Amino acid sequence: MIFYYDEENDTIKFLETEVDEETNTIKTTVDHFSIYGVIDIVRFAQSWGIKDILDKLLNPGGETIPPVAEIGQADIVFVIDTTGSMGSVINNVKNNITNFANTLMENNVDVRLGLIDYKDLEEDGMDSTKNLGWFDNVSDFIASVNNMRATGGGDAPESTVDALEEARRMDFRPGVNKFIMLFTDVSYKESTRFEDVQSMKTVIEKLKEDKIVVSAIVPSGYESLYRNLYTETGGVYANITQAFSSALQSLISNIASVTHGDGVWIRLSNGMLKKLEGVSSKEELLEMASGGYLSVGDLFFEEVTVDFFGLKVKTFREAFNKNAVDVRITPTSGYSGGMYTVDAVATIVTKQQVDKAVLLFRLLNGNWMQYNAGLDSKFIMSKYNFKLPEEYPERLNDLFIGYRTSLNILDSGLREFKVVLFDKEGRIIVESAVNKVKVESSIK
Repeated sequence: MIFYYDEENDTIKFLETEVDEETNTIKTTVDHFSIYGVIDIVRFAQSWGIKDILDKLLNPGGETIPPVAEIGQADIVFVIDTTGSMGSVINNVKNNITNFANTLMENNVDVRLGLIDYKDLEEDGMDSTKNLGWFDNVSDFIASVNNMRATGGGDAPESTVDALEEARRMDFRPGVNKFIMLFTDVSYKESTRFEDVQSMKTVIEKLKEDKIVVSAIVPSGYESLYRNLYTETGGVYANITQAFSSALQSLISNIASVTHGDGVWIRLSNGMLKKLEGVSSKEELLEMASGGYLSVGDLFFEEVTVDFFGLKVKTFREAFNKNAVDVRITPTSGYSGGMYTVDAVATIVTKQQVDKAVLLFRLLNGNWMQYNAGLDSKFIMSKYNFKLPEEYPERLNDLFIGYRTSLNILDSGLREFKVVLFDKEGRIIVESAVNKVKVESSIK
């Protein structure tokens, strides 16, 4: 089916699509320019956490599908040493990967697979680490594994650190759990093609920063060598010389546990999933979102119902940018020497504590200058009758913090102002867009 992305509302919309099986073509009618794409309904529904989609489409029954996706998403990169001794391992990956992906799906984990083929940079050349990209289906992944050849390598240590850094730099999907599975039967060389990564210790730190879980499938004699890699990143060890299916089972258990542990997955209106950590259950999340809005940590969403070929699917989309500040100056035009009121309203869904708000104005030379000591008159929204937009319920008032001050503008012309919020360390949290006031000379 054909869909387009509604950028303004961060929502995907599905279009009536004609399928011509004789010519193997599809078509639809559109009335505007946009980003269009084609999806497999069953595969998309599966990745979006909607089960039994064909039954639901054939027998819709008027049900509305809740926004909680009872499935998680994981990007998994297979990093495989393809030097001479690894032929049997490559065959094992090829022969077991279909069962691996299917078993993860049975554990409610939708996976995308990536593949890195590596050897020894010193013996096989600086281009011997091959990034083969991402695969959305298992058959394409297997086809790529089939093309791997166990050759080269020279001396025993191989360029494992280089391959891990190549995998870390892959384009993981936002919001998914990230995994790397390393397959090798020897030790590693520290040197890489990347100037900022020249040791296993460094790449481990970077993997931890990116929250990538790494598992090591290596011989028992090398387990201690790779122990820091898999323990510090939250992965597991499996013996590469034992029954491969049992080794994969321990990896599956780790991936399922990490993907579903400590959080709930929600369905987003743009077709993605997102894991909300710290929410204990589906029931807790639905209760938190009972008013049509959801605030978790520094995230804030509004509920949106998407029409999925006749099915009503509840989703979430970000209601406004976190750590934003909106400034309104009244009146928006006037005369020099007059008084103007500045209201600044900031979202406080932030981990940083706001210490003060400062009003800046632009000088004629283009530089910014601070007005007085700051905007000190912090207020509760309702106290000044400064209302939220009508689409936001009153219970969200405590998500905002407001500032008000008055200023006397002496110079005529188009005057520019902005508000900057600082934390207690003097660091900028957020600044507003530039606001303009047209000031006419009071001297005639």
